[in-house]
Amino acid sequence: MKTMISAIAMLVALGATGTVHAQSKGFGEGGPNQYIWAKVQMDRRQMAMEAMDKNKDGMIDKDEFMAFTEMSAGKSYTMIDMDNDGMISEREFMNTNLYPYASFYGDFR
Repeated sequence: MKTMISAIAMLVALGATGTVHAQSKGFGEGGPNQYIWAKVQMDRRQMAMEAMDKNKDGMIDKDEFMAFTEMSAGKSYTMIDMDNDGMISEREFMNTNLYPYASFYGDFR
C-alpha cells in the first residue's frame, strides 16, 4: 500500500513538473495540448496516405488521389442530399445539422 501511494505521489509530481517543463521547451503558447493536436493531425494524414496509396509504393499518384477524393466527395454528396433526389437544394446545403459550428451563429439565412 505504501509503495502504491509513493508511486502515485511520484506520478503526480512528475506530471506537474513535466507539464511546466514541456511548456518551457518549445511547445509554444498552446502548451502540450498544441503538441497533442498536431500529433492527432499527423496521425490523420498518415491514415489518409495509407488509404490513398492503393499500390503501397509509398507515393500517391494522380489516379490514386482522384479516386480517393471522388469517393470522399461522393460520401459528402450523399450525406448532404438528404432526400436522395440527386440534387442538393439550398435548404439541404445550408442544413446546420451538417455544420454543428454554424448553429453558434444561427442559421445562414
